[in-house]
Amino acid sequence: EREMVKDALQEVFTDLYLKRSHIHTDIDNLKGYLFTALKNNLLKQILKRKKTEVAAMESVKPELNFKIEYSFQEQLIQSEISKETIQKLHQAIESLSSGQKEIIFLRFEEELDYREIAGILDITIESARKQLYRALKSLRELLDPKSLQLFLHFFSKKLG
Repeated sequence: EREMVKDALQEVFTDLYLKRSHIHTDIDNLKGYLFTALKNNLLKQILKRKKTEVAAMESVKPELNFKIEYSFQEQLIQSEISKETIQKLHQAIESLSSGQKEIIFLRFEEELDYREIAGILDITIESARKQLYRALKSLRELLDPKSLQLFLHFFSKKLG
């Protein structure tokens, strides 16, 4: 829901501006801080919506359905990679869990290290490593060797 995300982004930056004088700690990783603030804001909005829709139901923390369009799709098209390979990559990524998509996005698209990912997802560094390993293992099982090689080649260029 694009409008909810736009509202959440606006609210994060507004809060940051309004509360700037009250922030006593230094923010070491601004990107990580903003990701965490946005995620928390979206969860708060989803909870509000759930409570108003079903007041009688128990309040349960919803799972944020992490969905992202990876920029590699456009670059692959420009590189004249077959539509079939692009479709395989897209299907493989869509079949991953929301958490797996999120960790791949943070590691490869946002180029965050494991410490930063762990901070955003509120997990240990070792858990971040394991989750990324499992996501890549799932992709390896879903993709043919050519498609997997293309996927890894693209992202290794970004990190290299």
